[in-house]
Parts: sequence; structure tokens; C-alpha cells
Amino acid sequence: MCKDSTWAARLRALTGAQEIEAYRAIDSTNARAKAWARAGAAQGALVIAAGQTAGRGRLGRTFASPADAGLYMTVILWPDGAALERLTIAAAVATCEAIEACTPYRPGIKWVNDLLLGEKKICGILAEAVTSPSGARGAVVGIGVNLAEGALPEELRGIAGALGGVERDALAGRIYQNLLRDALNPSEALLEEYRARSILLGREIDYCEKGVWRHARAEDIGAAGELLVRDEKGALHALRAGEVTMHREEKARK
Repeated sequence: MCKDSTWAARLRALTGAQEIEAYRAIDSTNARAKAWARAGAAQGALVIAAGQTAGRGRLGRTFASPADAGLYMTVILWPDGAALERLTIAAAVATCEAIEACTPYRPGIKWVNDLLLGEKKICGILAEAVTSPSGARGAVVGIGVNLAEGALPEELRGIAGALGGVERDALAGRIYQNLLRDALNPSEALLEEYRARSILLGREIDYCEKGVWRHARAEDIGAAGELLVRDEKGALHALRAGEVTMHREEKARK
């Protein structure tokens, strides 16, 4: 790991963050942030890197993070009570709004943690719980945005996209400021923004529960960010984690 103090100083001016670690390369910004949080990092401490060698996504998956081809950042947050439940929602909305401010694009949100342009994923979000030395509960919120499609591994180019032509540090600054605004003071308006940007609500989906794929209709997002779905027998289920895809017939109609 090689720190870049000049980059950190520039980002401090753009974000307003008091504690920043900037790296040219790192294994994982989330892994570093978790260690820093457990050692007592302050509210809003930021870890950012130009590339990751072991980037991670949900369900233990690898997150491709080629050098100088994306924005890879993790923010340490110590929110109060119920705000912890809405961190992924806050991060998704914050990132969407930042992208819209910096580019001509309007991404959609695929529950729970992906941002898409069309049918291609351009951003992944991973929130992980941490505990401070004093016992306070918090989380690290990792955000990875693809900026250069040509740098993505060949096997991902059919399903992953990139923004292209956006200034990375400006985007990082917008995301950071939006995230602190929304994550520490979540409101009903935040949840409504998330719902409005969802690409799944009102559509037929398939979801995996205990290793079994099931078919349902996505109906709403609950107060804690759970996906409310109605199965083929009319029963309502609240999904709090797991794999969800658009039903193949919905894909065909799109």
C-alpha cells in the first residue's frame, strides 16, 4: 500500500473530510476502513484508492477495480439508531445524485446495492458493520464506480458499464458530501427518492431464498430498506438480503 499525501490534500479541499487516507493501490478500501474504524477513526473518515487488488462486493464476490479506471472509496460512519438501517439507501441516492450533477446520466437503483445505466452495472455499494473501541456501533460504506469501460475484464463487459469522461475527484467530493448529509439525517424524503429511482418496483422478479429461486412481484421498499414482494399465491414477503434479478419475461418486454 502506497499513500498519496498530495491527492489526500486535494480531496480534503473537495470533500471537507478531516481524516483521509488516499492510496495509489490497496487491497480493499473497506478492509482498511474497518481496521481504522476499530482503532477509533472519526465520523466521516475517508479511505480512497486509485485501484484495488482485492475489491469485494456483496455475498463475498470480487469487485473488479482496475487501476485508474474507477472511483473506489469507503466512508466510516457512526450514525444514530435507525439511521444504521438506511445506510445503503443513503449511499445509493447520494451516488445517483452525484452522478447526475457531474454527468448527463440518470442511473437507476437495483435493490439493494447496484446502480445501473440501462441494463449495465456501473456502481456497487457495500456497507459493513463495525464497532469502535468504546463499543459504539457504526459501519463502513464502500462505493465503487466504473469510469472506464475499456479497462474492465473482458468477461464483465456485457453486464458492466462505465460513466466515462467524468472527473474522478469531483465525483468523489459530491458523493462524500451527499452521503454525510443523507446518512446522518435520514428522512422519509430519502426513502421516496430511493423508491422513485428503483428499477424493480412494479415488475416481476426472481429472488433466491435459502438456495431456492422463487418468482414474485416487487411492490415496495420498506422503512428499513427491505424489498417487499408478493409471491404467486398473493403472500407478501420482506427481503432483507439475497440475490434478486428481473424476471426473464420482464427482461424480454424491456
